[in-house]
Amino acid sequence: DNVGSLDEYQQNIQPERVRKTIMTQEHYNLTRVDFARMSQFLSYSEEERYASLRRQYPGSSLLWPQLGQMEFDNGTILTEEIAGPRPNGLEIYWARYKPQVAKTKSAYYPTNHPPWTTHQYVADTVLFTLIRVLRTGMGCADSINAHEVVTHPSLPEATAADKAEVDRCFVCLEPRERLDARTLESIVNGTGFDDLSVRESPVVVTCGDWSWVTDERKRSGWQSDQAGSLIRFRLKVNEEPTISLTYMASHASFGDFQVTFQPISKDNASMQPLMGCNDVAKFENQTLFPSKKLEGRRSKYSLWDTFVFPGKVDSNDHITNELMRKTLKKMQELSDIEYVDMYIKNVNYFGDRKRVKIQTITSC
Repeated sequence: DNVGSLDEYQQNIQPERVRKTIMTQEHYNLTRVDFARMSQFLSYSEEERYASLRRQYPGSSLLWPQLGQMEFDNGTILTEEIAGPRPNGLEIYWARYKPQVAKTKSAYYPTNHPPWTTHQYVADTVLFTLIRVLRTGMGCADSINAHEVVTHPSLPEATAADKAEVDRCFVCLEPRERLDARTLESIVNGTGFDDLSVRESPVVVTCGDWSWVTDERKRSGWQSDQAGSLIRFRLKVNEEPTISLTYMASHASFGDFQVTFQPISKDNASMQPLMGCNDVAKFENQTLFPSKKLEGRRSKYSLWDTFVFPGKVDSNDHITNELMRKTLKKMQELSDIEYVDMYIKNVNYFGDRKRVKIQTITSC
């Protein structure tokens, strides 16, 4: 979690994403602010302006807290992580960080959720860099040599990634349907009421404990904590739909779930019976009932993740390809397909990671 150590940062915090980001920035010659390297310079550089700050504030972090703990006002380090801002009514602060800043909101990971001063430093750095780029590009920067000629670098013809990888990227400018828990609180309990109004609802609980939830940070979603629970999302689709699913992945509480699709014709939209608790076991037969299992587990942090089920291009995953191939084949066999019902099953029968949370589903 040491942001100041660039090597450790690149090795431990989403290394593949960091590698691709740096590769893309260098390929297109993009201006960037490397806050991790700035922290590293401040911590280790032998230049006097940095060394003098370290002598003035020995053992302290000045840009981004580097110690993954909090401390009380008297300097006593907390021995365990506390989510709340005032344990036992006492103020706590980012340990060994200057200026001293008290925690005011609930959050874990002191090095991943820095105080407001760090956010201000980032904002100031980005704005300073943008202004410098603009002044340089306009030829009016004080630091520009009088004979320096500012040129407009052309973009390279080749992309940073190969064509196959670019083609697999999910781009949806005009979604056919979007179900977003942040704006759609609707959810119908269809566990005992399989009638016309229930079948035509966009979000229906067909088995178990699915419900719409939110919190003070507006992390809204359709959530289940019971294994075997089933929820159905109805999406308008075109002939070759690509469907994306955004869900919560976390280091704690959250587990796995399975996804399957059921094409629905326009004429049969109100007649198609809902899958219920008696159909949950079908998810175990991939031959007759193809599905895809997604993991809601992360080694660190709680973050939204998105998985794409591509209709026009192959994914890198054989099971996903097979699921979409069979779904499209069924769509071709039926006539006048207007909807696809997405069913999601909570599959966490064992252990303490039983939670599943869905935020957004989009069809293109």
